[in-house]
Amino acid sequence: MEVIFVLVLLFVYFPAVFGVVANVAGMQGNTAGSIFSYIFKAVKYSSIDGRYVISIIIFLVFMCPIFVYKKFIGPSSGLASLIALVLMVFMMVVSTVAIYSSPLIRNFYRRFFYGINLIVAAFAAINLSRATSYAEGIVSSLVGVRASELPTGLTWISILMVPVAWAITISMWSMAIHVVTLIYTIYNEVREERRRGVHISQCSSAKSSSKIPNGLLLTLGFVVLTVSPVSIASFLLKSSGAERFVREELVDASFHISPEECGIKEALGARIAYLELGKAVIAIPDKKLGFQFRPVECVKNWNKPADVEKLIASINSEFDKAKHPDSSVSR
Repeated sequence: MEVIFVLVLLFVYFPAVFGVVANVAGMQGNTAGSIFSYIFKAVKYSSIDGRYVISIIIFLVFMCPIFVYKKFIGPSSGLASLIALVLMVFMMVVSTVAIYSSPLIRNFYRRFFYGINLIVAAFAAINLSRATSYAEGIVSSLVGVRASELPTGLTWISILMVPVAWAITISMWSMAIHVVTLIYTIYNEVREERRRGVHISQCSSAKSSSKIPNGLLLTLGFVVLTVSPVSIASFLLKSSGAERFVREELVDASFHISPEECGIKEALGARIAYLELGKAVIAIPDKKLGFQFRPVECVKNWNKPADVEKLIASINSEFDKAKHPDSSVSR
């Protein structure tokens, strides 16, 4: 399968991509020179928006075959996963910078500054609640008890899940904004075509414009932001080290008691977290998962009030002797 994939990539996919680029170059009157020289000139002489669009398209061209390979041919390939992750991160960074640099977005933000910040603050609270919900499910499934029994661990895992909640929120909003920008781009292009049609009918010599349509940059940018954050979060959460990391962080946050306190001997590296009366959870070191969790009985011997009073009196007596050593010497 890998040989067939490489052959299709070399003799079908990339020739098709080069054919599309050559067709675009011919439509713009650039018939001289190679495809690579055309791409170089397009990047060199394009506007800032044009360069962003070309960068995103180039990332997408390389992303598509890697996605197909990862999905159908080598799902366990670590190299393909790493390349896909790097490309998605670069695409997301380029798209974010491009959207932030857009005059339309910056003017919109200045105009609705307070309203946008209020919405962001509201979603910060919502995402914290969603992250806590995600963390409750994770802690309960790993440990086998209610997450509220381990409040410190639940809080820490909730903090770790906040970026996941924000990734989902960004993807949802990007999808909605993408639809708006797409309609905006189509509307502007139709209006520009009508205006150019009137202009061409009045002028005998008119050259076709190769200007990038207004709104295309935002449309592509929000498409990337719809897919990339969730894909990156999913990749990281499904990685082999993610579960191990969460287990270790949970142990560091909530498991602080030695197993000997519950009568468990020879448990090197194991830690205990108290639950309700007579119950606890033990974290047992594991080479693959980091830790395994098991419920365990942990009965404590409770002192009676009279015993505590005797202990206090003994401690006070020793304290007095240490403070006044001469008074204890008989004459």
